[in-house]
Amino acid sequence: MKLKISYKLWIFTFILFNCFSVFAVEPPSTNSKAAIAMEAGSGTVLYDKNMNTKVYPASITKIITAILALENLDLNQNIVATKTALKIPWDSSSAYIKEGEILTVDELLHCLLIYSGNDAANVLAEAVSGNIQDFVKLMNTKAKELGCTGTNFVNAHGYSDDNHYTTALDVAKIFNYCIQNEHFVKIISTKLYIVPETNKTKSKRYLYNTNRLLLTKSENKHGRYYEYAIGGKTGYTNEAGRTLVTLGKKDDKTIIIAVFKASQVNGQDARYTDAINLFNYSFDNFSRRTFDNKENYSFDYINYETNLKYKLNIKDNLELLLKNDETITTIAYELKLDETNLSTVTKETFKENEDYGDITFTINTDKGSYNATYDITITELKTLNIVKEPEFTTIFIICLVVVMLIISLVVKAKRNKNKKETHSALKDKAEKEVKSTLKRKANRTRKLNK
Repeated sequence: MKLKISYKLWIFTFILFNCFSVFAVEPPSTNSKAAIAMEAGSGTVLYDKNMNTKVYPASITKIITAILALENLDLNQNIVATKTALKIPWDSSSAYIKEGEILTVDELLHCLLIYSGNDAANVLAEAVSGNIQDFVKLMNTKAKELGCTGTNFVNAHGYSDDNHYTTALDVAKIFNYCIQNEHFVKIISTKLYIVPETNKTKSKRYLYNTNRLLLTKSENKHGRYYEYAIGGKTGYTNEAGRTLVTLGKKDDKTIIIAVFKASQVNGQDARYTDAINLFNYSFDNFSRRTFDNKENYSFDYINYETNLKYKLNIKDNLELLLKNDETITTIAYELKLDETNLSTVTKETFKENEDYGDITFTINTDKGSYNATYDITITELKTLNIVKEPEFTTIFIICLVVVMLIISLVVKAKRNKNKKETHSALKDKAEKEVKSTLKRKANRTRKLNK
């Protein structure tokens, strides 16, 4: 009887242990050297493997080239490909653009992001900055503006160079910025783009997306179709290995995945296996929760030059993807205002929903720590009757005048007092002399009478 009880107890314990094992889901193991899963928009990191480690991006570089072109050029603008722009390494990817060929910015962007043409990258770089060297400077400036601290670019396309490097976190930050542009997302989501005939090429060019997550086996024999994938950018060089940054959406969750230095495992490209596993992990084990009320974070900014008071608020709801069994313990924040732009805002130039800084929250839980950044905007302007605070020099002069005036009054009062005292003394002396004279006369008279 005791033996049966022990046996049943052992079975129960085994089942219970395995149930807990199912619910306590661990992050997937990844083949890539570095990888990251980030929530789009908030920038919350859900998975990290060496995300701050130096890696080579290869053609993932082209995402920042694309966004700079989108922000500085018109999509319908015609660009003429120059001889200098078409000087690319013989073994680099190409969209087969010819010298003197005329293409629109939109066509070049598709050649860049879908077909990964290094020649298209250079043509766009020259169109934006006049030459590739100045465009590279613009790339690095933009990266720093986006908070990248481990990135340095030396070309517009990502061909290997020891000084051309980045990190998984920096790439996720850049991509998170890029996907705010609707046309960028439209391009990276395109499976097939046809470049029409041009002045130099009399046949159409069929550009198939290199991101296999978008393609079924019938569309491409190497397709690794993932139903929640939206689009992204691939890269490959011998030094960088296989790289990928991609976007996926399921229900209310939009996730960025970036993987670097992947290889092949069992004959399959590991970057896609890693990306799919990280997408599934993020979608299945995190839920969106409101971690605080944005109305609790209202800030005032006063411009003494214009006597304007700005009320600043957070634009979006304070929501965060947290693990399903996670509990928030503490919340801290750091506010960064763009005072240069704020100081120029007037009632005439004020625009709703324009960003004037950001606020970064650090949310600590019983499972770990998360960061989420939100934009700050002006919600109200008021004119204040504020007397401008005098400068130090003005205050000093005023104080000096007051002190001199007080000294002058004291000296004057002292002089008046001295004059009074002198006048009183002379009067007393005169009275004494008169009395003395009268007394002598009286004595003389008395003597005569005798």
